[in-house]
Order: sequence, then C-alpha cells, then structure tokens
Amino acid sequence: MFQNLEGLMLTCKRALGSDRWHMEELHDQVEDFLLVQANSETYIRVDNVVDVKKRVGDAQAKELLTYCDLFIKANATFVKAYEREERESAG
Repeated sequence: MFQNLEGLMLTCKRALGSDRWHMEELHDQVEDFLLVQANSETYIRVDNVVDVKKRVGDAQAKELLTYCDLFIKANATFVKAYEREERESAG
C-alpha cells in the first residue's frame, strides 16, 4: 500500500485532517492498518519508532501511540543505541 515511510506519514497526516473533519473511519482505518503485525514490522522499526511516535501522537492515534511505547520499551537497548549513533554522526 505504501512505498516508503513518507507515504505512510502522508497518510497519517491525512488521517489527522480526517479526524478534524469528523471522518473518524479513515483515521481508524489507517491506525488499524499500521497495527497489523506485518505492516507494523515494515513501517515501525528501531530506526524510526521515535519519529513515528511523535507523528502518531500529533494524529491522536492512541492505540498506535501505545504500540510505539511498548515497542520502545521492548527494544530499549537498540533504540537508545540507534539514537546515540545518530547524535554522534550528526555532530
């Protein structure tokens, strides 16, 4: 369905707009899509979970936010190592 993370984020942004316009069904469909294990494993990874969490928080996708929290907790060592590596390479 999505070619890359940017496509996913665009859909989340549209879902945020849909929620504002009382189109909760679209919002729920996007969240449900991302919570399916095969999709969450593709789009939510150690290298992007912190950014995804921020974006889904903005979109008020509560179930997906909980998923990201659990993912970060279960993979804390790897997430922290990735963030540390990113900070060191940036500067």
